[in-house]
Amino acid sequence: MKKRIVCILVCMLFVTSAFGVMSYGKVVRTTKEISKINECNVKFREETYSRVFAKVTPLDEKNFITNILQPIVIITSPEDGAVVTDPHLTVLGHATDEAGMNYWEWEWHYQGGSYSNSSYFETAEYVEFRIDIYGLHPGWNLVIVRFKNIYGAMGEDSVNVTYNPPDDQPPTVTIDSPENGATVTNPHITVKGLVTDNVGIVSIGAKQKWSEGETETSSTIPPTTYFPFEWDFDLYDGWNEITIYSEDAVGNRGEDTVEVIYQPWEVEVTFNQIDWFGSQAPQIQNSEWGEFVISIEPDDHDMIFVNVVGNSQEGKQWLIPNLPIPPKTFNPSPTISITFDLGLLGVSTGEDIKTIEYSLNISYVPLTTPPPAAFVTAPVGDTVYDAEGRPGGPNKDPGSPPDYSVLKFSVGPVSYVYHKDVP
Repeated sequence: MKKRIVCILVCMLFVTSAFGVMSYGKVVRTTKEISKINECNVKFREETYSRVFAKVTPLDEKNFITNILQPIVIITSPEDGAVVTDPHLTVLGHATDEAGMNYWEWEWHYQGGSYSNSSYFETAEYVEFRIDIYGLHPGWNLVIVRFKNIYGAMGEDSVNVTYNPPDDQPPTVTIDSPENGATVTNPHITVKGLVTDNVGIVSIGAKQKWSEGETETSSTIPPTTYFPFEWDFDLYDGWNEITIYSEDAVGNRGEDTVEVIYQPWEVEVTFNQIDWFGSQAPQIQNSEWGEFVISIEPDDHDMIFVNVVGNSQEGKQWLIPNLPIPPKTFNPSPTISITFDLGLLGVSTGEDIKTIEYSLNISYVPLTTPPPAAFVTAPVGDTVYDAEGRPGGPNKDPGSPPDYSVLKFSVGPVSYVYHKDVP
């Protein structure tokens, strides 16, 4: 009887010890180290490649807390919610399971895409893993790691980091109007353009220089990656240099500069759209032809040439090339009108236009190419021409038949104009 009691006590002690090991841990010993490597290149955004590299290593000896339900997966680095500026991310961690694990998988998710991989390895109760991602996607990046034991139970852990690329790109400033080198007769111009930035600009400024001085102004703006601007300037006689600049949050600066020549001629211009009428011809309202009327103070001794450039969706159009203005000795105060082709600006017959964007240039020599433009907006009125050959204003007859060429007041590369829609 005493032997039986002693035997029962010994058995109970053994069972208690066994449950103690299962609850608190054990030493795992493996006979060899096994490494499993996954490596590949991931392409996203059609141009950027990210290299990923993953490795799982069962170790010879480790202490761990056992888990009889599923593997315990712990990512030790980086911290969840970390913000990084290095595009290379290393994910470290380990997984444990008393029953033994033989499979793992991991996923990388980012805005606009994802990548995943998996592999089997020799059964082990403790493994350490490393995942290297070269080329993080800007913004959030989620990495999920899973391990499966021999019974099919899965355990996982995840980490989400935000990648902010280092901002070393200055804002891009583009002045669309006026063109660099433009000569204008209006002392008031509007500089138009656009600022863009990969992260966001926080300030914009302008500097104006002239022969006798300079001025500068700037202001802060709410952060934005896209900023169209219109800036009014009063010009000084002669040379004017205008610079528009912008800065982002880290101090990167971008700018664009144009030079404008102001010639203070006494000039008045008028634009009209021609309506054709005639008792023996059909009526055409809002034709493709325009009238340009200019009143200008001539030079005392030299011939000057007027050039008009229009702004269209296809770019600038040379509407009136090299209109000659004789010196005062020949014509003390001329007012000249001339027709021009509105079709160059994309105007169709019957289309009533109300405004025109134009640039006026005055030179002492005929030009061979369109001059740089500084566009301003002018209203377009209506005028009536007699389709039977008695016009109300132009120097030459715009009512001639379509096969008759009308000489323009020009000595430039375009000397003739054809009235294609005249009745």
